[in-house]
Amino acid sequence: MRSLQDFRSGKPSFYPDQSVYAEYACAQFDLSFQDLDGGTGLLFRVASPAKSIHFGAGRASWYPQNNATASTLASDKHFTNMILEDAGLSTLGGEYFFLHDRHRAHRPAGHEREDAIGYLNNLAERPSSNRCSDRAAISRKACTAKRSLCDISMRFRNITTRC
Repeated sequence: MRSLQDFRSGKPSFYPDQSVYAEYACAQFDLSFQDLDGGTGLLFRVASPAKSIHFGAGRASWYPQNNATASTLASDKHFTNMILEDAGLSTLGGEYFFLHDRHRAHRPAGHEREDAIGYLNNLAERPSSNRCSDRAAISRKACTAKRSLCDISMRFRNITTRC
């Protein structure tokens, strides 16, 4: 049987301990473990042949004896989308971004303020129609949103975007 250190090795430094422990326990009890958030360990599913349950690591409650886990996951738009997509349901898509450098070492790349600006630029470049006035309106909205990131960051730690 693999040791707990074996499960930790090869994972990024930001990978949550809860996810490592869950993956280790799954191996011990012949359950399946699946990371659902692109290797971050923040959202995962544990399954037996009969049923499965979703957990959130990091700030999310991951104790299955009450509904705190479901409440935490449902209140997080990104986690909710990932669980719904995993179940085969259509979602609005989108991404999440952090507005401050605090705890940057504890999360994967691609979710910083600069990434949010790139994401907004891509949205502005995707016209909803061929009319120039529509493209210009989308571009103005993206510029306004980029300027607003500074204001938003005074009150919030992160944002979740939807297409």
